[in-house]
Amino acid sequence: MADTAIYGHSNYGPTFGGSNGHDLKTFTSIVNKNGTFFPLNGSTSLGSYYDMQGQNYNTVMNGHMQVLDLEVYCVEEMKMLQRPWVRNVEWHPRFMKELKESIETYKPLPGLGLQQTRILMVGQVGSGKSSFFNTINSIFRGHISGQANAGSAEHSLTTMYRMYQVRDGYAGKPLNFRLCDTRGLEEDQGLDDHEISYLLDGHVPDRFQFNPAVSLSPEVMGFVKGPTLGDRIHCVAFVVDSSTVDVISEKVLERIKNMQTKMNQSHSTSGIADQD
Repeated sequence: MADTAIYGHSNYGPTFGGSNGHDLKTFTSIVNKNGTFFPLNGSTSLGSYYDMQGQNYNTVMNGHMQVLDLEVYCVEEMKMLQRPWVRNVEWHPRFMKELKESIETYKPLPGLGLQQTRILMVGQVGSGKSSFFNTINSIFRGHISGQANAGSAEHSLTTMYRMYQVRDGYAGKPLNFRLCDTRGLEEDQGLDDHEISYLLDGHVPDRFQFNPAVSLSPEVMGFVKGPTLGDRIHCVAFVVDSSTVDVISEKVLERIKNMQTKMNQSHSTSGIADQD
């Protein structure tokens, strides 16, 4: 039963079972090391509250209460953060308005002749690239928008290369950047190194439909053979799901690193490397 699973006492170590005949009381007060082990001074009464399902003192504890290593932690009540995790930022309506206005008034660097900056979103399957665009789009339109196909699936839901406009208000003027969404990264599928190079150089048109069975090449219909500076990708944003960042596969991490190298090389030879 949940109310007798763990017993708490200020002088006890971890104790399992109710107050009358603990199934396992590990130790009380201080435990001193004896040679290479710690002799626990607690007690056992296995089966008092727990259903041992045929297990006993010998099978669970090898017939003794001696451990090679012993660590004790103090659990304290977690205090609620007084401020958001971003330090020295007062989140209030005026600040949010200023932040939004700074994005609304953004313009590409002068002298380049660019109408809009193109920002390519790259991430593994399920990282939230499409959802990120939908969030930005909803903020500036003033209502919830689900323009980009988003959701959860084994493979990438995004199969078409899209260069999304972000408009200031409903049917308003487009902002001076586009968010470009493409296939998610997978171990053996999805966006590959050759395709990322073509994307960076501006060879892939809007609404290009990727075909997993056919690699992107200059012979594919719709391939832009003479891209201009305005067709190129000017910024790359890696989108990562923070709840799964510690379980990203080694293959996907290696692909991200390889792509980052290609992006840096493309940036350094683009002619605008020193403009930012």
